[in-house]
Formats: sequence, C-alpha cells, structure tokens
Amino acid sequence: MPITKAFSLIEALIALVIVSVVVLSIVGLIEIFIKQLPDRVLLTCLVESASSAVKACENGIVLNSVQCASYNVSITINGNCNPPQNTCSNIVVTASADDKSFTLNGVACNFQ
Repeated sequence: MPITKAFSLIEALIALVIVSVVVLSIVGLIEIFIKQLPDRVLLTCLVESASSAVKACENGIVLNSVQCASYNVSITINGNCNPPQNTCSNIVVTASADDKSFTLNGVACNFQ
C-alpha cells in the first residue's frame, strides 16, 4: 500500500493563524496611513504656501492667503517686502490653517 503525504488538521490551522496575523497587520498599516493622509496634505499646503509667499515677497508682492486643496491658508509676513533702494530686509512668513502653522525665513532685496 503506497504512503500518501498530506497536511494534518493542526498544520492547516497553524497556517491559517499565520496568514490571519499577516493580513490583520497589513490592514492595520493601511488604517494608519489613511488616518495620516489629511495631515500630510495640510503640511504640504502649508509648506508650499509659505514658500510661495517668500518668493512673492522677494519680488515685492504681498500674499495674504492662498487656496490649497480644500484649505484656505492664511499668510502672515513679518518684515518689509519692499525695502528701501539698495537694501535688504529679513522676512519671516507664517502659513496657517486648521490650527497648524509653518514658518519660513527669507530675504527681500531692492537693488534697482
């Protein structure tokens, strides 16, 4: 009589438990990423808005707010975007939305 090899019930149950743990771990990671996505979008909007405001200020243009994704980003500029001729002014730009903010420094110069 030939001997046939097969999985026992215990081996099948252990494999099922291992697969279940792996699947639940992957689902948990996906849930963490989904919860953090809105914060990442907001941070990107704040960084891009502050960077745009610094560049605009360096060119003598003052931005007060920017619309980014579904956020209305408020911009505060400390410093002079239009310094006297042949001088520079340090500027500090703060972009804020949804109780979060991002600050960026820059220099606006006027060498005409």
